[in-house]
Amino acid sequence: MKKIKNYLLLFLPICILISGLYYTSASVGWMRIDIEIAMKLSLILLVVFSVGSAIIAPGLKKDHERFAIHFLALTTFQMLMAFGVVGYLAFQKIDNIKTVGLSFISFYITLLFIQSVLLIILNRANN
Repeated sequence: MKKIKNYLLLFLPICILISGLYYTSASVGWMRIDIEIAMKLSLILLVVFSVGSAIIAPGLKKDHERFAIHFLALTTFQMLMAFGVVGYLAFQKIDNIKTVGLSFISFYITLLFIQSVLLIILNRANN
């Protein structure tokens, strides 16, 4: 239970920060995408990674095999959701789909990398 609490206390603020950075960079004009789309995509990032916390939580026990199974399920779920969102946006034929898709995937990959490193560090901790 302590590992789950540590994970949530460490990762969720980082997730909120990076999602906010995505929206802020769009609203300031660093990325040329619609602010409304950026708001929806930043909320999607938050939801996908928050739901991912429920997937990985049972795997943060002492059993390494259970952790690996939950980690793979988490990564698969998050990838399918992220690429599904980009596919949906491409199907809707929004303006600047290349910019929107690449920026969304880059922020997604950043969050996925941080999450993976944090989960591996927490799983190796002897608690």
